Amino acid sequence: MSVTRAGRTRTFARAADPESAHRWVGSDGVAWTLHEEPVAAALREDEAAADGTVRSPMPGTVLDVPVEIGQEVTAGTTLAVVEAMKMEHSVPSPVDGTVTAMAVSPGTPVPMDAVLVTVTPAPGPDAHEASAATVPADSEEQR
Repeated sequence: MSVTRAGRTRTFARAADPESAHRWVGSDGVAWTLHEEPVAAALREDEAAADGTVRSPMPGTVLDVPVEIGQEVTAGTTLAVVEAMKMEHSVPSPVDGTVTAMAVSPGTPVPMDAVLVTVTPAPGPDAHEASAATVPADSEEQR
């Protein structure tokens, strides 16, 4: 395989292991391992905002989980801190709600897209209005 960039052409050798799906590229005595990362985290971003499941945006190690089960959180509250390549990434809550599950603790190694914390979304303002609308006007609850 040859690549030309800025007028300079470089030739690379490539190899693949069909059993493990590992791939390698090499040139001038140096080799690099290639692997595909799933794009599931990016594709689930809208779903996460709706259902409160918070996933790791990258492979790394959990440094901190500054929330507890039962804790009320607002959208944007840091639920976990994941370290990857000496960089810390705060993972925020996508919704207002209550922390209902924690799948990790500090020191846990996680792959990309691993579930970290689950937040049950708080009922929206429409939920209260809907329940009030179902009570008949002449019921005991209205008196």
